[in-house]
Amino acid sequence: MHLANGTLANDVCTATAAISTASVIFAATRVRTCVTRERLIKTAVGAAIVFVAQMVDVPLFGSVKVHLIGAALFTLIAGPELALLGMTAVIAVQALFMNDGGVTTLGANVLNMAVVGVGVSAFVLHVVRTRTAGTAGLLAAAALASVTSVMAAVGVMSVELALSGTPALSAFGLTMPAHAGFAAWETLSTLALVMVAARIRAIEPSRAHSV
Repeated sequence: MHLANGTLANDVCTATAAISTASVIFAATRVRTCVTRERLIKTAVGAAIVFVAQMVDVPLFGSVKVHLIGAALFTLIAGPELALLGMTAVIAVQALFMNDGGVTTLGANVLNMAVVGVGVSAFVLHVVRTRTAGTAGLLAAAALASVTSVMAAVGVMSVELALSGTPALSAFGLTMPAHAGFAAWETLSTLALVMVAARIRAIEPSRAHSV
């Protein structure tokens, strides 16, 4: 769901860049008190998984592409603060060195996939895992976080497109249904990886990261 240069209006680019910058600064401030070598390693692993997952793009319309996001898995592995920072780094590298997503829309892409994707994932994971312990709670939280994070990110992207002059039918009528299929794909992929991670103790079934 990378947005290319010229996809959004200048004022939308400015607003999303400001929100994303503030969110990244906030996450960087918080992570200073909870970062450990183990979590940094998990962040690197999560970033690598997200980078590879987002390489498979399917054109939707214009410059809009559909692909996996990986926010729920990243948040489970590294926690919300490091996941947001790691996702931001991945998106920045893609825009600056791989022409995947525009530089002018970098703030919007970070807002959609990192801020919204990770934020919604963290909230859902916290709510579900504090109510249902063990592997069942872990899998339920991962599944729900995957679906909601994707659709929330797409919803925000659709608003950005609509505010930039894209017809509502294209902004919402095409992006939401198209990403629904990818949300299902992402959920299945996330569950498979979560089960592997839980088996090797990369994720503790009974423990959730703080939001």
